[in-house]
Amino acid sequence: MKTLPDAYKIVQWHNNVAKYDTPPQRKEDSSDIRQEPRAKALILHQVLLCGHLDTEDISANTPKVAQRQISWQPFSTEEAYRATCKVNSTTLGDDEISCSAIYYRSAVDLTTALICDVKKAWENKKVVGIITTDLKAAFDGGLRNRLCYRLRSQGWPKHVVNWVSSFMSDRSAHICLDQSKTESLPILCGLPQGSPVSPILFLLYVESLLRLSRGCYGYADDAAIFAAGKTLEECNSKLQFQLDRALEWGIENGISFDTLKTELQYFDRKRKYSLPFA
Repeated sequence: MKTLPDAYKIVQWHNNVAKYDTPPQRKEDSSDIRQEPRAKALILHQVLLCGHLDTEDISANTPKVAQRQISWQPFSTEEAYRATCKVNSTTLGDDEISCSAIYYRSAVDLTTALICDVKKAWENKKVVGIITTDLKAAFDGGLRNRLCYRLRSQGWPKHVVNWVSSFMSDRSAHICLDQSKTESLPILCGLPQGSPVSPILFLLYVESLLRLSRGCYGYADDAAIFAAGKTLEECNSKLQFQLDRALEWGIENGISFDTLKTELQYFDRKRKYSLPFA
């Protein structure tokens, strides 16, 4: 393509390409196959915007008394802009918090902590087991009232909780499918994609998962469960106990784990082992 007319020819060729419709859609609990654009769009709406949850939301008035109140100093919009958009250095400040992640909770810090725990277990002649998993549809599974309940239990000020509640309320979307667009459809769950505050709110939402035991590690929507025992069987038993607690937590909070992305690893200096049944 060397001239402007050549560009017009390419655009005209692209516009003449045949437009193909999307394949028919069917709900998991139904045998009816839908071919109409609106019917397929409504199925997508139910699955993508409303159907990620295995549990219902709780009441917005569910009481929770925080063990401590988080101090909240007032700041201006200009101060927030300078702190987020005008950062010239990535080194730790006086508060020992980097601009990229919380101190001792970044990816590098977590990897280092995990390696140190493995080596410490080896020094005590123990076997180490790790379960790595992924939180399925993490951002799409957040529930507004449960998140606000979590924030109140963590001690966040009332005006912050109210802002989060407003942030996740009255959301809607249009679905464009097969050259047609639906009317405005409500979004009943999930955190807004693309918002810089959504990853922070998600971490606050799953914060209680990481407090189930000392051997829980988390980064974004990935989690790892660590356990050590004198024998492989003891290590396996501890891992199973912690995994059961994590699964129970997921049921209570409407979060499921992706079994296809779940792996089990053992670390030991011995070469020969008969793996226990898990």
